Amino acid sequence: MTKIRPSAVPLMVFDPYFSIWSFADSLYDNSTKHWTGARNAMTGIVRCGSNVWKFMGELADREYYYCEPDSIKQTNVLVNPTITEYTFENEILLLKVRFINPVLADELLIMSRPLGYIEYEAESKTGEEVEVYFDISAEIAVDNYDDNVKLFSSELGIYCGKAVQNVLNKSGDAVRIDWGYLHLLDEDAYFCNGFTGRNNFVLNKPVDLQMENLPTDGREDSVPCGTKILNAGDEVSVHTDNPVMAVRKKGSYGRIAIAYDDIKCIDYFGKQLDSYYKINGDSFVDMCKKALDEFESVKEKCIVFDKNLTDKAKIISDKYAEIISLSYRQAVAAHKLCFDEEGLLFISKECYSDGCAATVDVTYPSMPLFLLSNPELVKGMLKPIFKYANTDMWDFEFAPHDVGIYPILNKQSYGYEKDDPEWTISRQMPIEECGNMLICTFAICKALGDNSYATENKDLLLKWGEYLVMFGKDPGNQLCTDDFNGHLDRNCNLSIKAIIAIYACGELFGIDEYKKIAEEYAAWWKENALENDHYRMAFGADNTWSIKYNMVWDKIFEFGLFNDVYKTESDFYISKLQKYGIPLDSRGDVAKNDWVIWVSALCDDKDKRDAIVESVWNMVNETKTRVPITDHYDVRTAMQWRWAEYYTWAGFQNRSVVGGFAILML
Repeated sequence: MTKIRPSAVPLMVFDPYFSIWSFADSLYDNSTKHWTGARNAMTGIVRCGSNVWKFMGELADREYYYCEPDSIKQTNVLVNPTITEYTFENEILLLKVRFINPVLADELLIMSRPLGYIEYEAESKTGEEVEVYFDISAEIAVDNYDDNVKLFSSELGIYCGKAVQNVLNKSGDAVRIDWGYLHLLDEDAYFCNGFTGRNNFVLNKPVDLQMENLPTDGREDSVPCGTKILNAGDEVSVHTDNPVMAVRKKGSYGRIAIAYDDIKCIDYFGKQLDSYYKINGDSFVDMCKKALDEFESVKEKCIVFDKNLTDKAKIISDKYAEIISLSYRQAVAAHKLCFDEEGLLFISKECYSDGCAATVDVTYPSMPLFLLSNPELVKGMLKPIFKYANTDMWDFEFAPHDVGIYPILNKQSYGYEKDDPEWTISRQMPIEECGNMLICTFAICKALGDNSYATENKDLLLKWGEYLVMFGKDPGNQLCTDDFNGHLDRNCNLSIKAIIAIYACGELFGIDEYKKIAEEYAAWWKENALENDHYRMAFGADNTWSIKYNMVWDKIFEFGLFNDVYKTESDFYISKLQKYGIPLDSRGDVAKNDWVIWVSALCDDKDKRDAIVESVWNMVNETKTRVPITDHYDVRTAMQWRWAEYYTWAGFQNRSVVGGFAILML
């Protein structure tokens, strides 16, 4: 039984566009949602004899009053890395519903399939027949609910998509897909108005019964809700006609599959790329047929994968294992797995931070999960940066920050918001990104026991290593990955990153001089950063402190540059530990839970480490911000951090950086 109360529960979570969650304690408390919070409705109802209960979503769209039927009591939700299982029970019925998302990092062809399964098992305590209704809304295929969709049938089921298709026509942060097609893969699936279809089931009426005299949605040009019977071939309004794809299933067991054909997924320097499952020539239909035929074996692979990952995490603690289980799909599905002529690409999206794609300082914190599960994915995260940095479009001596706004990758976005060269320079992160690229590359090579990936990119890595030798010891006034806190001059934590990266560069290419320089810089760092019982936030800044999360790689790589600092710093962090974590630094109460977990790795004392891990568990378990895990929050309240009180949305949710929680398993 899961003890943690998830801030949001993953249901159908595959990539930044096909991503459906429950933002509530119980699956029936609210409509299911896209990670942005927009409604992506799925609805479930169950009948046993003459009794009917709701188990998922809402029957009405809440634009007019409707009295919802009773819900069958949810008694548990168990979130594993790839499978979420809900249990519902009353005196008449026991119902288990599983959402199976085979995003298996060790099976890339399966991982890249944009297809998930919903499976149910029902036990009637009265011996009466069980029937289950499920539907999924066409709104999942559009970004604007006022758009029209077309309805289609296929040999595998039914599907729908925006009436006017314009593939890869937009980029942005808080946007959803509005091209491609949503599929319900079941031979008994049918189209209906959502309100009509659900009420027909509740009333035990035929699926195609036309309901009359229903209220309108309140708009002057609207027709009564439910007066239109929907069929394949129709073009209908998402808002007015409320089209859904539905299925009814009788018996104690049933399953369906849901898939999304995005046609093309990434615009990569002017070329539209395919999802990775097509790398051997398979079409979307081929993939669906394989996924349907392989259900039992894929489900078993998910069970084994989940057990292996959680067993590793339980070596740390049970609460840590729950954090890993809840964060796994989020970390994976904030990426898109695709390919070009050079092979695999794993493109990240900075969800609710600015929408940037392939961001280096998002790869850096998310990397631990993928180093653990499949280092080839980390290669796929870095490839766009190496490619871009080798073009004439990038003319700086340091590494780029990103390669565009998801899903269009054509040039760096961050720092180019204004047509002002001085602004552009001020928004760069030179030490941050050079350090990240070298540390990430070294981590890949260490994980694989092979330096060939570094050799392939030797010229750039050496250039960035030289940049760090020149400027990394005592960084100037610049941004780092924690840019929401603004520029910081002489950042001690950033200096640590540079020093470790210089040593890594020396190791990768056999440059003993670089290793010696790193050792000299580390000795200088310890002398100049020390302040009584801790180390300063910035050189020369008295009465300051910060968490030195970058230091964890010195410990993992066993470089020994800062091993006499770990205990002093980790003991100090314990003195700053609050119920929901440790603030980033002495400037305020902002916390980043990925960095909190990282500094727990500096603790040699298990009790201290576990106390820090438990603070992150507390944050996820008790936050009132019901969204996919936010990594940026107020350490006093566990609430998602708002950029300003007047903003209607906060920031940093559903980000891949939660992959950094896996660092304790490295």
